[in-house]
Amino acid sequence: MKLPVYLYGHPVLRKKAETVAPDREGLKELIDNMFATMYASEGVGLAAPQVGLSERIVVIDASPLGENFPECAGRKFTLINPELTVLDGEKVTREEGCLSLPGLSENVPRVEHIRLRWLDDDFTEHEEEISGFLARIVQHECDHLEGKGLHRPHLADTQAAHPLQAQKHSRRPHPRRLPREVCAQETTVKPQAPKGRICA
Repeated sequence: MKLPVYLYGHPVLRKKAETVAPDREGLKELIDNMFATMYASEGVGLAAPQVGLSERIVVIDASPLGENFPECAGRKFTLINPELTVLDGEKVTREEGCLSLPGLSENVPRVEHIRLRWLDDDFTEHEEEISGFLARIVQHECDHLEGKGLHRPHLADTQAAHPLQAQKHSRRPHPRRLPREVCAQETTVKPQAPKGRICA
């Protein structure tokens, strides 16, 4: 089931997400729904706060980028309670977009070399050193769990776009630019902004 997406600056996107317990009810259904939402938006990653849940859950399927970024080939996984450490390296600046900021992007410098520890959906622990564009995707999604991201400081919580206050809009065709797929290209909801004010 495709879930509604929350837009910046809703308060849920500015909170540090809570740790997920092994007995969390409905966890696998939520993960399936997050993947469905991500695929419907033609994205490669989605964090639980983006669907209104302040929980440390991320879904990623970077495989569509494998032709251009070999480290992304075949990489589909769920991150529960991830712990990320940025390792040594030079910062690389690439353009990033986000499902919670439809139509906007920013040039973001990151060190594309990390060590990641996480639990999968069976609560099996994993640890891996990740480099390249996949490391950028993981960092982008984990930023959401810390209440960070590509949000604009001038967007107050009172301007937040809640999915229940939003209306659906039809997709517009657009060229597929790989760096902007770090999160998601488009959204299925549109804020009802007061006339003369842009929600961004």
